[in-house]
Amino acid sequence: PATLLENTLLSTHLRSWDFVTGQAFCSKEPVVFSFADDSRDKRAFMKISTSANEAQQFHAPGEGGILGMGANAIVHRVQLKPTSADPDNEDESSEWSGEEGWDAAVKRPFSLSKMLASLENSSEAGLAKRMRFANSLNSDGRVLYFYGLGVGLAANAMNQTEYKFEATLLARYEEEFSSYTMRRFMEDYIAYPPSPVDDRKQQKDGMMTTDTSTGSGGDRNFVHWHSDFSLISVKVLLVSLLNAFRDLTLMGICAFDFNHLNNVLVSHDLRTVRLIDIDGNSQGSIQYPSEYMDGYPQRHAHSKKKSDMPHKPSLDIDLNTVLPRVVQELLLGKGRGPSFVSSKVGDIWRASPDTAKAMIREVIRKNFFASTLSSTTTTNSDNLTNNHSDFDNGSPGLHQDLTSRTPLPSTSTTTTSVTTTAVASTSTTNLEDVDEDTVMEDFTSLDDSKTSKHIAKVAEWFYAVLKKQSPWDNWTNDIYDAMRCIDHLPIT
Repeated sequence: PATLLENTLLSTHLRSWDFVTGQAFCSKEPVVFSFADDSRDKRAFMKISTSANEAQQFHAPGEGGILGMGANAIVHRVQLKPTSADPDNEDESSEWSGEEGWDAAVKRPFSLSKMLASLENSSEAGLAKRMRFANSLNSDGRVLYFYGLGVGLAANAMNQTEYKFEATLLARYEEEFSSYTMRRFMEDYIAYPPSPVDDRKQQKDGMMTTDTSTGSGGDRNFVHWHSDFSLISVKVLLVSLLNAFRDLTLMGICAFDFNHLNNVLVSHDLRTVRLIDIDGNSQGSIQYPSEYMDGYPQRHAHSKKKSDMPHKPSLDIDLNTVLPRVVQELLLGKGRGPSFVSSKVGDIWRASPDTAKAMIREVIRKNFFASTLSSTTTTNSDNLTNNHSDFDNGSPGLHQDLTSRTPLPSTSTTTTSVTTTAVASTSTTNLEDVDEDTVMEDFTSLDDSKTSKHIAKVAEWFYAVLKKQSPWDNWTNDIYDAMRCIDHLPIT
């Protein structure tokens, strides 16, 4: 569709400014987004045009570097370069500025009211600026790194002669995290894994080779990462999540919306998380004194109102809604399907403590130690099969050993002598020719015993967490209580 855009504006490049230095940036290519008057029409916000000084050509929905879409905004990927504050000098900008360009995730709100709300000092833009100044406290990168604010141009998807300017928030785009949210990871984690036949077919068809959006860690397919996800992997992921919440506290952020999992990204190696959508429920940064953390507790010593008591100096976050479900699905739901966890948790709640812990042990054993059990069962089965084979075929084995023994004489004196000789002979044979299969069975039995003890410890921990029994009766009260609880998840 043709427009008169090239006749009304000199440049259609996205403009932006760094939060800290004030350095100006512009998109490497012209970019015009699309919008709709109805914010519910998300599809109309997905188009993009890169035409310059000519009629705008909007691509079909789904194109244009779209990274994700939420309830309030859509996120595009845009490359930017340093530029002059004067648009006429933008072609020379890369020469005079020594700064590197931005690979940015550009967040565009769906409506004017949401755009204005996001620019409030206590909302996302204000908190993003605060976190940028406090970025030294985000050395592990568990919280999204924000560049600055930008101004972009959008055309009405229904009437492409109508345009508007949009205030946007720019964050750093990193391929390692891409757009793999924790919600999608949990869906993949509890999904039934494909059979080896289906997996080989998908690999042959080129469907699961390097699809980073599946969270498969690049060149690992679903079956491999799913089977390799151990109890240690569970703990590493949970620790990273809670540490990210603590990083927000370190940077002085008052609140975080954790009522869903779309605010959290998971890295391709499934070991690290990154928090996004830092709007803080519009509560801004931690103030002192405040209702959140009362700086004058002595002034209200006579009052018994809860609101007058000092709060914990920690993140205002709801850990009761999502976090317990995440822990339950990580431990119980690995490849079990979406309904298994709810059903199993209900069974555990209704059962007696001993029965419930036995149920937990069984699920943990199958979820994380199936290969160990399979190896043990296979070894014992092979040994049993070999013994039966020796007996049936008459080969040197158990049958020959039994039939080749010297019959015992009837007199007691002779019996003692022959028995002593047989024992001595047997002892000599065992010393000279140790049965390796027997030794391996002993080691396997020892390893299985250690595994069983470990599984029992995990079951005890999870049962107390699920039922909120001592010492984990308050584990969702605060991020530090949650961190102490997860720290004690047994892994060895």
